[in-house]
Amino acid sequence: MCEPKFYQLTNDLLFHIVMQKSEVALKGLVASLLSKKVEEITSVEVLNPIDYSQRISGKRIILDVNARVNKDTLVNIEVQVRRFEAWHLRSLFYAARMAAQSHPGKTYAELPIIRQFSILDYTFEEEDSAFFSEYELQNQKTGKTYTDRFRIAIMDLTQRNLATPDDIASGRLIWADLFKAKSWEELDQLAKKDTLAREVVDIMRTAMKDDGISFAINEREIAEMDALTREKSAERCGLERGLEQGWQQGLARGLEEGIEKGMEKGMEKGTARSREAIRSNMIRAGFTEEQIALALGE
Repeated sequence: MCEPKFYQLTNDLLFHIVMQKSEVALKGLVASLLSKKVEEITSVEVLNPIDYSQRISGKRIILDVNARVNKDTLVNIEVQVRRFEAWHLRSLFYAARMAAQSHPGKTYAELPIIRQFSILDYTFEEEDSAFFSEYELQNQKTGKTYTDRFRIAIMDLTQRNLATPDDIASGRLIWADLFKAKSWEELDQLAKKDTLAREVVDIMRTAMKDDGISFAINEREIAEMDALTREKSAERCGLERGLEQGWQQGLARGLEEGIEKGMEKGMEKGTARSREAIRSNMIRAGFTEEQIALALGE
């Protein structure tokens, strides 16, 4: 029997489907990101389930996973494979929005714990690289935590070689391998070594055997490729326009400078010829060299 078409787990729609269909996988990922044991996750609920039978290929559709964990924690998990220059601000916006919309009508003391997780397949910090980084509000002078209820974390899949013992113990490295696997063969090898990986791989394979899901994922991928093509085309057009404008401006400046230099040289030559003519006339009139030099300002 033929294997279903392969898509990496970094495909945002496939990722959302796996998390939505498997509570085991969702619990495993959440526990890993929160640095908890799976048994510490007593409850988990996807708050933004999707109907993948509907058309969801629009490039502006955001397929992050929102979940409530243990009834007191709100988690947002987003996978991003293309560089997003303002990702710091985007992740901050999502975390702040979760906090603002979490418990309308409740007291501040009842606000849930907020955890924003970004799983990126590009280097997030060139100068301060790390596999897994967490950020929270602190006193700038003393380093004292302002509150531990609001935290943003980054998992950089390109920095798996920097995984710490804590990353390995929490299972984050296994998840990175699942996200980075590029074939069913690679996934099957991971599934043989880890029961959670086996659950994820089974859900991925089952999902891809569903014609409706497979079509939706393929359509989503085409939309992403089209969006990337449009962006690249816009960048290329912008570059071409910039080069053309620069060439025209450079040509104009060159002509202007050429004309100015030509005029300067012409005036210099004209002045020189005039002085020679005056000198010749004064010599014929019988003036001395001292008188000529004085007249010409030499």
